[in-house]
Amino acid sequence: MRGAFIARGEDPAAIFKAVEVIQGLLPAEGYAVGEWSTADAAVTPFSARAEVALTNDLGVYEEGKGKATWAVLESDPKYARFKKYFNDLKSRDSFKKTFHPEVIINSYSKQYIRPAVQAHA
Repeated sequence: MRGAFIARGEDPAAIFKAVEVIQGLLPAEGYAVGEWSTADAAVTPFSARAEVALTNDLGVYEEGKGKATWAVLESDPKYARFKKYFNDLKSRDSFKKTFHPEVIINSYSKQYIRPAVQAHA
């Protein structure tokens, strides 16, 4: 789910379409096919890295847009099913033992540096 917004500076709100697609494929409860499966294992790291990037505003997109985008995903009832699904994924012991947000923060903060705004002379 790492979109072009992180590396190319596109509007991070583009993630909403990806979330809507994922959400539209989910059953009303549970994981992608009811019980946890490799489909969920495939989605988890991309979603988790997107959360870290957006909540820490890491990317070359306009400053502040990452946090604002994640705030919409967290608060808009339209994304409630995805939010529950993602929280269920993050609550798994396997995820908690293997995902280290500080590694993503360290890497992305060096890799995706927002261009400095040039002062007009």
